[in-house]
Amino acid sequence: MNTVTIIAQEVSRITGISIFDMLSERREAPIIDARHMAIALTKEFTPFGSAKVAKAWKRADHTSILHAYRVWPERMQKRGLHVKFGEAREAVRARILTRRVSDVDIAPTRP
Repeated sequence: MNTVTIIAQEVSRITGISIFDMLSERREAPIIDARHMAIALTKEFTPFGSAKVAKAWKRADHTSILHAYRVWPERMQKRGLHVKFGEAREAVRARILTRRVSDVDIAPTRP
């Protein structure tokens, strides 16, 4: 299982937002929160550049990813998402550390 899939699953579990909704174009605040959280975790846990992150999260181009990177810290603070973000980060870290060697990413793929 690749890292982006793990991130999507954990953010979905913690936020209650489906992976389908995170990948959609929907713009309701809870969905944007989950999507930006997942994008921030993707930046943290993968070596991908913004173009590859955009492809993984089905965004039109890298500019939406750059926007998410820029606004996430303030959005997290304003909406009180520190605890959920920390919980998601630790869950992703734990799952990545327990992967078998054969599960490690070879090439980036979509979740």
